Amino acid sequence: MSVTLFFAGRPALINKERSKHWREHRAATKALRTEACLRALSARLSDLGAVEVYSYPTYATRRSWPDVGAWAPSVKAILDGLVDAEVLPGDGPDVVVALHFYAPRLGEEDGLVVDLIPKNTLTKVSPRGTVLGVEGSSPADLDRAAKSAGCLPARTARS
Repeated sequence: MSVTLFFAGRPALINKERSKHWREHRAATKALRTEACLRALSARLSDLGAVEVYSYPTYATRRSWPDVGAWAPSVKAILDGLVDAEVLPGDGPDVVVALHFYAPRLGEEDGLVVDLIPKNTLTKVSPRGTVLGVEGSSPADLDRAAKSAGCLPARTARS
C-alpha cells in the first residue's frame, strides 16, 4: 500500500533557501516537518520500512513553474516529519532507497504531492494509496499539537 500526502501551498524551493540565511527559512521548514508528523500520527500510519519517494508540485496556473527537483528542501522536511512520527525508521539510503522528482503539473491548487511506496510493494505502476487531507492550522496551533503528540525532532525531545 502506498501513502500519498498533499501539502497545500507553493513548496519551498532550493533557490529561495540559498538566497537567505538559514534562520530565515527555519520556521517554514519546521512548520512543514510538524505538519507531516501530525498528519502521520492522526492517520495512524504504521512503520513503512524502506520506501521509494515520488514527488511533484501542482500549480493552479502555468505562471512561474520551478525546475524539476527544486522542491527538494520541502520533501526533506516532510521526510524528517515522518521520521519524527516513526513512520520511517530513518531517512538514510537504507530507508529512502530512491527519490523521484517529476515535472510540475497543472492542478486545482498550488501544492506538493509526495507518494511513499514501501520497498516490498514496489511495482512499475505505483498504486495510489491513502490521501491524507490538509488541515489549516496556525503555526502556534501546530506547535501545541506537535508538543502534545511528541512530534519534536529527536535532538529536541531528548534535551
